[in-house]
Amino acid sequence: MTIFQISQTMTLSQTHNPEGNSSQLDAEINAAFNSTEATEQRALDIEKRIKNIPSAASLLPKRRYGTPVKGESFGLTLSSLVESNDPELGAFLGLSTGYWKRKQAEEEAQKIANEAMMKQTEELRTKNQSDAHLRQQRVMRGFNPVTGAKII
Repeated sequence: MTIFQISQTMTLSQTHNPEGNSSQLDAEINAAFNSTEATEQRALDIEKRIKNIPSAASLLPKRRYGTPVKGESFGLTLSSLVESNDPELGAFLGLSTGYWKRKQAEEEAQKIANEAMMKQTEELRTKNQSDAHLRQQRVMRGFNPVTGAKII
């Protein structure tokens, strides 16, 4: 830095704050800058997580530098994609409606009902085979297959 640049910098800082409270102003500016940078980094991390969801990257709304990602600015499609693929992020962004949790519970209940139906069907199949064998044995021995009475 040349002497001219140093003197110009000193002159500029003195003209920005004639009362001499530049250290307090500088501290406020630095704090605001650091806050903006932290907000931007957090927003980039959230956007990166959203971009990992298939088909979601192109649906992200534009935002200004240093502003947080807001779930209420998402469209219905993006909200649904985030909630279904990353429920934790959806809850963090305030997108969680509970739809996918209810849908998962319904699918689980349907799976349990299907398993119960398969078990019941297998039990009935076994019983029907047993009954068919019994009827066949009765016919072969000369008995009525329905009543079990001797056929004369």
